[in-house]
Amino acid sequence: MTFDDLVRRGFKPMEPVPRQVPFDSPDHLYQVKWDGVRMVAFVRGGFVRLQNRRLRDRTSQYPELSLLPSLLRVEEAILDGEVVVIRDQRPSFSGIIRRDSATDPRSVSLLQRRLPATYMVFDLLWFEGRDITAAPLTERISVLGGVLEVHEPVLLVDSFDSGLTLFEAVKARGWEGIVAKTRAGPYLPGRRSDHWVKIKVTRRGEFVIGGVSLSGARITSLKLGAYDEAGRLVYVGSAGSGLSWDMANSLKEELTPVNESPFINPVGLESGHWVQPERTVLVRFFEWTEDLKLRGPVIEGLGNRDLAECLLP
Repeated sequence: MTFDDLVRRGFKPMEPVPRQVPFDSPDHLYQVKWDGVRMVAFVRGGFVRLQNRRLRDRTSQYPELSLLPSLLRVEEAILDGEVVVIRDQRPSFSGIIRRDSATDPRSVSLLQRRLPATYMVFDLLWFEGRDITAAPLTERISVLGGVLEVHEPVLLVDSFDSGLTLFEAVKARGWEGIVAKTRAGPYLPGRRSDHWVKIKVTRRGEFVIGGVSLSGARITSLKLGAYDEAGRLVYVGSAGSGLSWDMANSLKEELTPVNESPFINPVGLESGHWVQPERTVLVRFFEWTEDLKLRGPVIEGLGNRDLAECLLP
């Protein structure tokens, strides 16, 4: 298959498998898992095409990456990486989603100034007419370091020998997580493989139930809140993942329906009802979004804290 064939057909990226606990192994190297949008870059001469994991063209969304050809010491290459927006020294998921969803040229230009994107490159899949996906990861990274000049907004993702140390550093900074990759592993396009393992940093907290969604008579998700400094209940998101039959039945008996929302901010509730804030649940989540919503919440169990202790960050 030629470079032109790959540009036309697209190149489906390799995906990691999840794991809960970080680890150290001499067979692996470890990289930061950047919280952005996965992006494959096709570069030849002055030509650049950016493609996301769904094989959709994203070239026009990131005009700052048009300088990629000038940073390559080879004529032709295919790169894999993550496009991120950095705000306050950490990746902003909401920022990169705004960038990625912009299509109007004026909006793209405005967002480029307000939310500049960085391409964090971590793999080289093709260069100078050769498919190198079967080569060991360490070889691909070595070649990548030799052919790509690092210059904002294009950076190389660093590799580390200790997953435990890197995970603690990422956790302390409030970043998303790490990826462990086998040093001798190939790149498997379009496949999810344990040659790559992602370990995400998760947070936990107790939140107040202020409403429930129903499917028939069964509770399927919970409307959750936390209190602000004035003692007002603020809606922080819905959670249904992790809600067991037993927990749902228990809450159905304990919660008291009310006619009005207990939250100070507007919340939609199509099928269900509001409840008196009197019960909490323990929730695992990835981070707080910029508008103070829980990202990726999973219910772990019923809580036991006083309501007044369930506070916004």
